Amino acid sequence: KKAVKLARDIVERKNPLLPEKEKEEIAETVALGALKYQDLKEHRNSDIVFDWERMLDFTGNSGPYLQYTYARLVSIRRKAPRQARGKPNFELITEKSEISLIRHLLNFPDVIQKAGETNLTNNLALYLYELANLANRFYESVPVIKDENPGRRNTRLALVETTAAILKTGLGLLGIRVLEKI
Repeated sequence: KKAVKLARDIVERKNPLLPEKEKEEIAETVALGALKYQDLKEHRNSDIVFDWERMLDFTGNSGPYLQYTYARLVSIRRKAPRQARGKPNFELITEKSEISLIRHLLNFPDVIQKAGETNLTNNLALYLYELANLANRFYESVPVIKDENPGRRNTRLALVETTAAILKTGLGLLGIRVLEKI
């Protein structure tokens, strides 16, 4: 209950105009995701320090940070005009943040395989945290929706969509629900 209350306070600050019922649902999902991620990100032989502030931090290695990144990616895709949904052309990708993100996305199958072979969730959690960091750097450093080159915009939107799908799948494997908005 304490986690839900703390999450509720954060949701209230971020979105004061949301209906009360929606705030409560978001807070419960965020709190549960925070608890699960905190447990699953640690190596099973590590000491675990239980810290509500770090666990519910929307900027650090936490479940809420990953959930918020997913919601941001979905928001970017939702705001894109319908006509900006053409075929991607990856030859137009030249920015370092784009290339780093693509390279990281390509590692997802290997991370899943290793997690399955070792029965360790911390590698998957670390991968998702790194993915969220790369995604945040990407959409903060290059225009996505406002890119004037339609081909590059479509490619960047495809990259946003793919990253969101990988985050959703990875968090789902950890038993953490994603949210369309936080």
